[in-house]
This record gives sequence, C-alpha cells and structure tokens, in this order.
Amino acid sequence: MPPVKGDRLRSFNFIKDLSKRHSIHLISFIESKEEETYVDELKSYCDVVETVYHPLYCSVLSMIRNFSMKNPLQVSYYKSRRMNELVQYAVKKNSYDIAHIVLVRMAQYVKNLSKIPVIFDHIDCLSLNMYRRADSETDIFKKYLFMMECKSMRNLEFKYRNIPSIVTSEDDKKALNGYKKIKVIQNGVDFERFGYIYDNKLEKDIDVLFVGNLGYFPNFQAVEFFMRDIYSLLKRRVKHIRVFIVGPNPNKKIKSYVDNKNVFVTGFVKDVRGYIKRAKVVIAPMLSGSGIQNKILEAMSSGVPVISTNLANKGINARDGQEIIIADDSESFVDKTIFLLNSKNERKRVSLNARTFIEKRFSWGAKVEELEMFYSELLV
Repeated sequence: MPPVKGDRLRSFNFIKDLSKRHSIHLISFIESKEEETYVDELKSYCDVVETVYHPLYCSVLSMIRNFSMKNPLQVSYYKSRRMNELVQYAVKKNSYDIAHIVLVRMAQYVKNLSKIPVIFDHIDCLSLNMYRRADSETDIFKKYLFMMECKSMRNLEFKYRNIPSIVTSEDDKKALNGYKKIKVIQNGVDFERFGYIYDNKLEKDIDVLFVGNLGYFPNFQAVEFFMRDIYSLLKRRVKHIRVFIVGPNPNKKIKSYVDNKNVFVTGFVKDVRGYIKRAKVVIAPMLSGSGIQNKILEAMSSGVPVISTNLANKGINARDGQEIIIADDSESFVDKTIFLLNSKNERKRVSLNARTFIEKRFSWGAKVEELEMFYSELLV
C-alpha cells in the first residue's frame, strides 16, 4: 500500500472484491509514513488491518544481521520480530478458514499457521525474475550476486512446493516446476476506472508514455533501453516528439533525461489516468522481469495502443498487429512507433481490438471468482 506496484495492485483488488462476501484480516508491512495514509481506505474493506512499520534502514539492518548465501536477501529484507509476533497473536485470537500469503519471501511466517490451510500468491516466480536480471547484467559482480539470489530463491521456492499456490502467468507456473497444486490467476483491470476513452477529437499532447514504478529494476532498465537505443533514433525522424515517463522513485539517471521540452519525468502521481488519456502511444520495452504487466492492461483498457517487447506481452498473450504491437529491437520499435504516431486510424483500430480483448479476459471480478474456487478446493 498504496497500490502503485503490481503486487500491491493485485492484492488490493483481491481484497476489495473478496470483502463483498468474506471477512478479511490484513497484516502488512508499511515502508514509509506516507503509506500510513492509505490504511483508512483498506479498513473500509477489511475487518482488521494490522501494520508493521519497516522503513529502509530496518530492512538494511535486517539483511546485515541475517546475511547468508543460503537465504535470499529479499527474505532477510522482510525479517521482523514484530511481524512474527503479530501473526502469532492473530492466529491464537481468531479462527481463520484460510491464510493467503502474498509472495514467497513472507514464507518465514508460515510456521505460525500450521493449523490453517495456506496458499501462496507468488505473483511472479521470483527465481525466474532474478535469473532474467542476472542475464541482463553486464557488471560481473552484480551478475554473480543476482545468480546467487536466483539459486537461493529457487531453493526456497522448492522447499514450499507442497503448499497450494497461484501465479500470474503460465511462464511463472512452468518455472515453479515441482509444485503439486498451482493455478494461474492473471491480474485484472478495473474497467470503470480505466474506461475506454479513445476519441479522435481529443487533444493528445503526449506522443509516447511510459508508466511504472521506476524503483523496480525491470522498469528502470526498460526506460534506459528506450532513452539510449530508441529515443535517439526517434528524435532524428520526429522533430517535436514529447515523451513522458510517469511513476514513483525515478533515480538520478532517469531524471538526467529531462529537458522539459521533449522529455518529462513526473515522479509519483496519484492518478495515472490523466496521463494515459493524453497519450497517443504507451510503451513497455521490457527486457527483464516476470509476471504480467499491469501498465499494458490499463492502457489497453483505456483505448491507448501499446508497443511492447515479446517479454512484456507474456502472460497477456495479445496478438501482434491486432491488440498490441510487438517490437524487440530498437529499429523496429522506432518504425512501429512512428507508424502509429502518424496514423489515427491505425491507433483507433488497435485500441478497439485491445479493449474488446481486455473485456473478455481480464475483469477483476472474474479473477476473484477463480480465486474463490481455488479456496473452496482447499477447504474441501
């Protein structure tokens, strides 16, 4: 919380829809004082909300104290005595039907839940994510570090192979080979919030838009790839192109691209819809990462055509040239971007196809129904 990252967005929408029919107790970390302002909204969906304040310095100290080549760093990052105490107390005090654990890095608290049916929402396969991160690194030390994290995370994931699990894509399911009960439940889109807004008469003053949490490496890497290898070629062919990079946690490198003429970086915004509405094209030039890209789903739902890499389209499986435009190298990315920018009719065709595709396959209501069916199987 707030739901500005993929895992948080997924959990928030699950909670929001499940609360209509179920009683929910939420125990969660918060990492900044700003996040506390979102607790009241969560209380409107949950009977109980318990939080553990765990700022960055606590996480760093935790990693130092619990450092081991055998344990993933991201598990040590979230190690907390207070969280352990809260979970223990909640289990003793209440009678729960099921415990829904978000991300396997929280598996360290499962020992407190021995008498309750448990499911893991892995969201992505984190070992696959780390492998792709290592594969894309050029720095030898970082490559080694991420490969070690990949191995230790893979061992942890395998350790919990008997616990029923859900993931967002078939790729992640395959990567969690050996899991006895695992189901793909993709992310959804709030169709009312991201309603279809395509209008040929609407002024579109953003040519190219990227949306995402820029503190997440695959998003940072995607922006860097675009600015380094694609934007420079675009500028030669489109004189007055306007590029907006929208999302929290931009680092110095991303901020250095700003010229307030052609390139703009906003940082955190409360509502990305205003930027999506103004965009002619949304891009997702992802080179690493795993799971499903919410930025693509939201743009497709809103009537803005998307240009992405094949990797970014995995888990969504939209058809190239129909509901999405695929480009894996800089030259084809440039060509396809310019083609869309120069053709209102083509943008409209792709956006109409995309909205129809999204409506059929990605409603949050349908995803939560799948989740409830999975719960029922475990309870039986």
